[in-house]
Amino acid sequence: MGNFYMKSEFQIEWFKNIEEVEEFHDDYFGGEMVSLSLADLRHLADGKFLAWHVKGEYSESLCLDENAKEALKKLL
Repeated sequence: MGNFYMKSEFQIEWFKNIEEVEEFHDDYFGGEMVSLSLADLRHLADGKFLAWHVKGEYSESLCLDENAKEALKKLL
């Protein structure tokens, strides 16, 4: 995750396909998947944050670092 530090107790993993994602979710009580559109990526490239909650109990957020924002702007 680059040089970004966040106080949290969660695990980030990257998977090659939906089958691997499903296997990952099977190891836990439940699982959700977030899918991003080009419009969503444009918002992130503009410096906005994506935030969501899970069943009103846990909240998550996602943002891009400056290098990712600049690179994404060039692609979009």
